[in-house]
Amino acid sequence: MALWCNSWKYDIDFHQIREVTLMLLAAGAYVSMGIYAFALQGQVPEHLPLILEHAGLPQGERLKDLARRALAEMQSASFWLPLLLKAGMDPMLLLQLKMLEEAENGVLNFFLEFINWKTLPSSMLQIFSHRQADGTWMPQKHFESVPALTYLCRLAVQVVVGSNALSKTSFIKQLPIPTLLQDYLQFRNVPGLLT
Repeated sequence: MALWCNSWKYDIDFHQIREVTLMLLAAGAYVSMGIYAFALQGQVPEHLPLILEHAGLPQGERLKDLARRALAEMQSASFWLPLLLKAGMDPMLLLQLKMLEEAENGVLNFFLEFINWKTLPSSMLQIFSHRQADGTWMPQKHFESVPALTYLCRLAVQVVVGSNALSKTSFIKQLPIPTLLQDYLQFRNVPGLLT
């Protein structure tokens, strides 16, 4: 059974579409890459969160394909980026020239919260310099200084356990750390992250 775009007509009652989509996903419908690509556009904004919640991110080469398709939809990155990162996508899959060159100011600042911006290659840092000089990017103040130790530790944990594991509340709750640190590991302190 496959979930496909023809069931997502705009003139049909939204509640009906949501219920049908939920039933198909609950029954184990296969989510094709075309469906992910359509959902990334944000034309029906409720679908990507539903798909990610019930079907999750694809694995292996399909996940890399999803990252490529997401980068092809940079005009809607403010919609899909928080959702994909919250679902556990490795931000390194999105660390491409297209992201650094074309992302809106807020999107780029949000994205940089998930990577160690101080260790990027000089070619990428030059892109930031050019964008800053052109006025197309205004970095957050903390990007101009050395990253905090807590921030670096969070990124180290992310590398060791993986972005996907950190996105799972059930995994985080098993860690013998205070709730405040659990939230921090899940990037909940980053402004703009959808909850």
